[in-house]
Amino acid sequence: MATNDKKHVMLSYQWDNKELVLGIYNYLKAQNIRVWMDVQGGMKTHLAESMAEAVENAAVICCFLTPKYQESKNCKLELQYAVGRNVPVIPCMMSASYKPSNWLGITLTDLIWLNFRQLSNDNMNLKGAELIDRIHLCVGDKFDSLLDQQIPVQKDDKPKPRLIKSATIGETKNNSVSKRPSSAVLKLATQTIPEVPFID
Repeated sequence: MATNDKKHVMLSYQWDNKELVLGIYNYLKAQNIRVWMDVQGGMKTHLAESMAEAVENAAVICCFLTPKYQESKNCKLELQYAVGRNVPVIPCMMSASYKPSNWLGITLTDLIWLNFRQLSNDNMNLKGAELIDRIHLCVGDKFDSLLDQQIPVQKDDKPKPRLIKSATIGETKNNSVSKRPSSAVLKLATQTIPEVPFID
């Protein structure tokens, strides 16, 4: 399976939570982060091939945990394949009073999960920001490689004032020369100029 130089964040979930996870997807995309989600063009004709490719090109996988996630064969395949390839995993707990067990419990041993139990449209941005912080923590310096496009640095097109390195008259202030005449000029201006006789 060919891998892509451009890595993404992979969202792994059970379909009952599709709408909420889609909200997280949209938030991450709005932050210019590349995200893979099956319902957003990530799934091709062959299911297993699409999931494998998604995992192989993932910098991190975010799994949204519920009892049905644990029961899902596809979710199990995704997550175990990711762990086998040493892809960092971010568990996002969706169900109140639920504790993963069996294969899921041992797979996520010692991992710190994010509390998404109260995830809703009202706090989507807040939870999305928490997830980005955790992604940043997981991938470290590779975070910038997840960005779809770099935010251009704005350049100041205004002409800058020319610096005068040495001023012989007046004082240099705010990159300009003072217009106050020097004492020598004032003295010259007050002198009486003698009359020169007109010679025909």
